[in-house]
Amino acid sequence: MMGRTLNLILFAGSTASLIVNWIWVNLPFSSMGLRGRQGVLFGDFTLLQTFLLPHPYLVLWVTGFILQSVSTVLLLLTSVGPKRYVGILLMSSGVVTTILATLIMWRWLFSFNLFVMYALGLLSGLTPIALGFVHLISPRN
Repeated sequence: MMGRTLNLILFAGSTASLIVNWIWVNLPFSSMGLRGRQGVLFGDFTLLQTFLLPHPYLVLWVTGFILQSVSTVLLLLTSVGPKRYVGILLMSSGVVTTILATLIMWRWLFSFNLFVMYALGLLSGLTPIALGFVHLISPRN
């Protein structure tokens, strides 16, 4: 019974993290704090729109999003008990998304104006790492 409850909590957390990730890449730069000349140039664009240009960061975002989506579905399907590979998939997706958020911070020179963008990126990356860790250390049935 404890395993199912934990899987449900992990599923809810992973789903919430996927939603934050989707919001992170679809918010316009102007709503994430970009002002001034850069705000005029990039204000209506989103991270996803910039990724869809020939951009190498698209591979990182798609990889992290797919890994977390697969692990979220597997959390729902593994009702027998926790499986080790689900925790590893969750942690892998979090590592990839955290690397992406760090690269984006580095690309924008850690500008404090984009704190909201950095916070959403790190939240969507660090949450699956924490959930995967909890999944791996949870007691086995």
